[in-house]
Amino acid sequence: MVTATLTTLLDGLVVASSVALLPLLARQKLTYFRPVRGYLVLGYLLIVVWACLDFANLLTGTEASGLLYTLAGVPAILLSTLPLTLASIIVSRPKGHQPGNHLAGALRSHLGPNFPLFAFTFLVLVVVLSLGLVMPFTLQLLPLEFGGALFRPSFQGWYVGAITLTATAFVLYPCRLMIVRSRTIGAKTEARAMLLLPLSWMIASVLLVGLRLYFPPGTLASRMASAIGIVVFGMTAYVFRRTDVLAGFVTQHAASLPASTPSHSFSKRLRLGSLEELGSAILLEHDPMQPYERAVKDYIDETNSELAVVVVPSTSPLRAALKDRPNVMLFVLNGGTSYPKPGENENEFLIPHEDRGLLLESLERTIRSKEGRVSLVFGALSDMIVASGTKTIYLFLKDCIDLILRTNSRALFLLIAGAHNEETVAIIRSLFSAQLRNSANKMKVAKLGQMS
Repeated sequence: MVTATLTTLLDGLVVASSVALLPLLARQKLTYFRPVRGYLVLGYLLIVVWACLDFANLLTGTEASGLLYTLAGVPAILLSTLPLTLASIIVSRPKGHQPGNHLAGALRSHLGPNFPLFAFTFLVLVVVLSLGLVMPFTLQLLPLEFGGALFRPSFQGWYVGAITLTATAFVLYPCRLMIVRSRTIGAKTEARAMLLLPLSWMIASVLLVGLRLYFPPGTLASRMASAIGIVVFGMTAYVFRRTDVLAGFVTQHAASLPASTPSHSFSKRLRLGSLEELGSAILLEHDPMQPYERAVKDYIDETNSELAVVVVPSTSPLRAALKDRPNVMLFVLNGGTSYPKPGENENEFLIPHEDRGLLLESLERTIRSKEGRVSLVFGALSDMIVASGTKTIYLFLKDCIDLILRTNSRALFLLIAGAHNEETVAIIRSLFSAQLRNSANKMKVAKLGQMS
């Protein structure tokens, strides 16, 4: 049994940090494409397995633990490169998160472009399988720098070369994909995040594989390399949280649609000169039995923004009315999904119904991806109040209005008249200086304060 030394303490920190970072990665909600999160979690989980087996071998110091580390830990660290590579392919392809364009189908139908992936997968599997079939190693009892000893494998020259080749291919193939992808992203913040990820993978692969393969495992430098490698790999969670696949979806969608024709029919209904007189945040109370969709369409036309984002419940008539509108993207609040994903129609994106923080951050990222040239329509306000309560939605609305003012955007909030008690309506009205009423297909100004 190895005594408690500085080496043991450092290895314990490696395991603790790797386990602590795993749930952080698993909880990321802004990945916007579920398979990416799944591949990242799987890849990182394999790294955690390697770290735990390495620590167990250090604690016991027996030949059996050394053999287990070799036959299970080394394959785990090698196999972790496969899901991470798949994640990089998905993110590096802008159409990878379009409906119906799943990775498995893309790989089957595009054998030529995916040849590097198949070659890399074949290389990794050969290296892993040959470890158990050929046994190209001998276990040696190596002394530790701060006391004690442990059994570690000493690989034959050709196997050292094979591992080195695998690590090099991992650095060059998926990292190159993501570096190239970063150059095509218009938003600077997202481009930097996409560039940071392959740089993190490069550092981690060098530290986890290179230094542990070519330097004695019991030295302080080797243990420090492992700790740094785990932390750098943990940056994957942060980077993918910052990398907005939704922004790429929005940019690609909006670029393919013609701009709307300028119109002033919305403000003319109110006998106003323009929307500027109403300010940035407008409350429209409407009768659901009357066709209010025309007013929303007029509002979208008059804003003449590069993109209009409409937040609607899945059963809203606005969803059907706007599904084919140019330059309109529907954020459909859906109780049947736990993560954002493209919807049934080309311009739809499904958002978890109860996750208001995710909705708000998705809106902010969309606005910033279009540099503020976005108008918003909240057609789900009454549904959200019924589902979450007045106080919760009041705080949410304050954050929304703050976002609109900060980004110099414009928004129309729809509230169903008669669906709430007087106290609730009064609380919601208190947030808006511009209040409109729509009934019997007529719209009028109920309150017009100073411009927001």
